[in-house]
Amino acid sequence: MSIHPFNGILPAAILTAIQNDCSPDQIISIMFRAQLPPVRSLNEREQWLRLNGILAAEEVYDAFGIRSLPSDPPGTFYYSRGLETIGTIANLLIRGGVHRKFVADRQEALALSREFLDSALLRQYESVEAYSCHEGWCEWFIGERVLDETVLIGNRGEWWLLAITGSD
Repeated sequence: MSIHPFNGILPAAILTAIQNDCSPDQIISIMFRAQLPPVRSLNEREQWLRLNGILAAEEVYDAFGIRSLPSDPPGTFYYSRGLETIGTIANLLIRGGVHRKFVADRQEALALSREFLDSALLRQYESVEAYSCHEGWCEWFIGERVLDETVLIGNRGEWWLLAITGSD
């Protein structure tokens, strides 16, 4: 019997909102496990080393069709924790896609984000953390900086990676 991260809760409503402006081949959403030590520093280089450990999961390499990650940080990964993670997902939803926002307004973005995280975390935000990046970090991304977004949510070794790419 396999164990499902985040209590088996899937971000279906969030993915549906994103698919309003992106085709399925422009979206990667995977849930996986990766045990790493807690954050020690917000130094960009040290964060990238930690992210390399998280992103080294076989599921990530398979989903993105990659064999390795760059040794230097390819872009800035912003770190947040606790209740801030609700805003990390909401910011992506309100920022939107290439042609329009993924949701109608801030309230809807916050509601979708909170609904998923409340269920997935059983409203226990003490150990949740998130990373977000607004540029590509591997070859999968189109790289025109029109729409290269990543959100990575973690809670006690369980991770959800959402990546979106697109161009006009």
